[in-house]
Amino acid sequence: MAHIKAVVGEAGRKLGLRTAQRPDIAYGVKDGYLVQVASGTADGGACAVEIVRYVDASRDAAVRSAVAESPAVSNGIIKSRDIQIGDGLAIHRRRRRLFRSVDAQRVGSDVEALLASVKRACPPPPASCRLCGNTSASEPMTRNTEPPASGKGRGAVTAFVPWAKTPPATLRSAMRENFRAPVGHPRKQKEKTGDWSTE
Repeated sequence: MAHIKAVVGEAGRKLGLRTAQRPDIAYGVKDGYLVQVASGTADGGACAVEIVRYVDASRDAAVRSAVAESPAVSNGIIKSRDIQIGDGLAIHRRRRRLFRSVDAQRVGSDVEALLASVKRACPPPPASCRLCGNTSASEPMTRNTEPPASGKGRGAVTAFVPWAKTPPATLRSAMRENFRAPVGHPRKQKEKTGDWSTE
């Protein structure tokens, strides 16, 4: 039975997303929208969390309607109970069925279906960093994350910005946060991934 982290990593590679030196999260830009796949839980079981960020919360209702009318939902491939739309995010959780693995191909298809619905309802957001407003797409890049509303778990990726263009104060602040972390803090994980989001 495939481990959910391995499934997320494989799905991310199939979608052309980045994996931040760890297999349990993949992220990138597809058709102008920020897309993220990560391992998570639903009802106490493992699942793949698929996120498409369209930013404009005023389009939530339109996106909700487009997703509800999509062939994937109409045909029962994606269940309405596993979809969460709001605050500029379309989120789907692909649950692991009893005694079955989550399939990487299925996760990739979920993301494509979710993205197609979002594209019908909302134009892609401006390609800029929410912190500094930079619009360059040169490499290498750092990623900004937004803590989840619950305060637990990983936040959604909100933007990418070139490392060289990132304001020095922002980088220094992130580095201080990492190296001043108290004992027991998952410091090594942050060092490997560059994920400065709230744990």
